[in-house]
Amino acid sequence: MDVGRADLRPRDLRHVVLVGPMAVGKSTVGEALAGRLGRPLRDSDRDLAGARGTTGRELAAAEGVAALHRWEADHLLAALDADVPSVVTAAASTVDDARCRAALAPHVVVWLTAGPEVLAARLAAVGRARDDRDAGGAGGARDAGGAGAHDGEGHRRPVGATEAAALAARRDAAFRDVADLTVDAGERPPGEVVATVLAALPAGSGPSRVSHVGICVADLDRALRFYRDGLGFEPTESYEVGPEFGRLMEIDGVVLRSQFLRRDGVTVELLHFEAPGWSGGGERRPVNRLGLTHLSVRVADVGAAAARVVQAGGMVVDGTRTTFGEGADVLDFVYCTDPDGTRIELMRLPGQR
Repeated sequence: MDVGRADLRPRDLRHVVLVGPMAVGKSTVGEALAGRLGRPLRDSDRDLAGARGTTGRELAAAEGVAALHRWEADHLLAALDADVPSVVTAAASTVDDARCRAALAPHVVVWLTAGPEVLAARLAAVGRARDDRDAGGAGGARDAGGAGAHDGEGHRRPVGATEAAALAARRDAAFRDVADLTVDAGERPPGEVVATVLAALPAGSGPSRVSHVGICVADLDRALRFYRDGLGFEPTESYEVGPEFGRLMEIDGVVLRSQFLRRDGVTVELLHFEAPGWSGGGERRPVNRLGLTHLSVRVADVGAAAARVVQAGGMVVDGTRTTFGEGADVLDFVYCTDPDGTRIELMRLPGQR
């Protein structure tokens, strides 16, 4: 069950901090959450490896468990003191430190939980991976959920559900005390856990979103006709852009006309540079050239859509028509280009109408 504090949404957000027991999946969820929020990730395990070239288990063996826990507490305090809002995955031991518990108060803290059977299976997987690595194999030290199971405990032997429950429960009161939101990360896929966290974040701190794809065109009216009449995009906003955007675009004296169009939740921006003009001859880029390769549009009938593309000023690339299957199960594809050589894929998938 997911439990949130009543005052979660109005809070002023700085960092989003994931806490929880070993092997609950903090690293995996943190990685995905950072990507969705467009924030840096401060991960205790990863940062320890980067800063010290060692793992938690190795540090504990060399300097003692207390030294490891001091490093983990200092890492969390430094991450929380940073000005750039981040996603922070905290080692389980940090909630034992009164300084860390106090420092967490202004931030949004998510407590990830899992059942003892899940934790036991993940801890066992970590132990097997570690044994493989120590024996010269390629295994890593992260469990299926993405969390390193160090914590100074040295879990190289199998851990049963009862012991896993005891290991997790010893800090439950501290986790509960600092948490704004409790999310079961046991049997649920990481994407679902991330979605739950995103839905509970304070207003204004939500995920970064894909805005649009920009396409440079030689003739704006010609390109508008193609994307509007040939592919069914609906024109939305248009702008006159001047030298104030020169720094962003890395072009001196820029003057351009911008036209946005939208279809099926996808937005493209057509950019016509009146000054200093455009470069390139409109040749079709090879698909295996680094960079963006093509825009793909799902259609009900590839042949009919291709004919419409030609009427709207585009070109069908002869010889690219590729078809698999037949009837309702047919997969049908063809490459076209817009009037400036940008590659467009028309595709028909099974069950599409």
